[in-house]
Amino acid sequence: MSVKLGAFLTGNRLRLKNIGFPSSVPCDYWNNLDSCKEYWDARSEFSVLYKGETFYTITPLPYYLYRRDFQMRKLIEQLSGREGTLLDYGGGDGRLAILLKKALPELDVVTCDISQKMVDRANRNIKNEGLQGIKAVLIENTSKLIIKKEGSFNFILVSMAFAHMDNSTLNNVLQDIRGLLIPSGYLFVFEHVGLHRKWSMGMVRSTFEYATLLKKAGLTVIDYTVFSTPFYQKCWEVSNIISAIARRLIRPIIGRERAEKMHYIVNHYFSLFWVALSKCFDKKQRNKEGYCFFISRTM
Repeated sequence: MSVKLGAFLTGNRLRLKNIGFPSSVPCDYWNNLDSCKEYWDARSEFSVLYKGETFYTITPLPYYLYRRDFQMRKLIEQLSGREGTLLDYGGGDGRLAILLKKALPELDVVTCDISQKMVDRANRNIKNEGLQGIKAVLIENTSKLIIKKEGSFNFILVSMAFAHMDNSTLNNVLQDIRGLLIPSGYLFVFEHVGLHRKWSMGMVRSTFEYATLLKKAGLTVIDYTVFSTPFYQKCWEVSNIISAIARRLIRPIIGRERAEKMHYIVNHYFSLFWVALSKCFDKKQRNKEGYCFFISRTM
């Protein structure tokens, strides 16, 4: 038993390269593009090596990968056998775009982001993978995308970006995205859905709200699927509170950076356990709190 546990812990070991992500979100994050860029430039410095892959997300990686696997399955279902060009809008370090290029080599892929450091990191990742037919470009203005020189796109993917926009910005971006799609082009959206609420750097909207916004932009929602993990979320909330209390108590003793590392690692192993149980107890459900994969098309 101890040998199996040791092998499990070793196989899921993290290597934190830099834990120095911003401790707070700028107060003008929502309406100041420069502040938003600066925040994500700083976030790009945070990185974790896990199972041979480097990540910049602060989401616990077992859950992040569980969620990403669902998203990849849905995308491959929709894109297998198709040709054309796909834009990954707000693609960060380009990891999702790279996975799509590997799984669907017949597609040309462009990933873009507002952070120059994220774009640089994405291009380094692409180069390290030795891939052709994929590149990362900078969004110079979120209200006008400024990537039209790349041409029109058959498919556009937006993953976990719309939650960082207020309704006014999102309406503008959806109009611009609509203009980048070819006639009968597809927009795939993967986003956090649930009860409408706003926090310092994001907004949760319902599936109905997103469907309404897409329709307003001239897109028809063909289908949607909610990735719902209520058991995981309840367990995660409890373990995160415990870990946060421990971090606060121990920070004066070991210092902020070491306390942050401890908090991240403890949450990582809690998350491994909760994901394993979630796969047993949680079911995909519509109209529940979770993450929704929308399939929409230009009218």
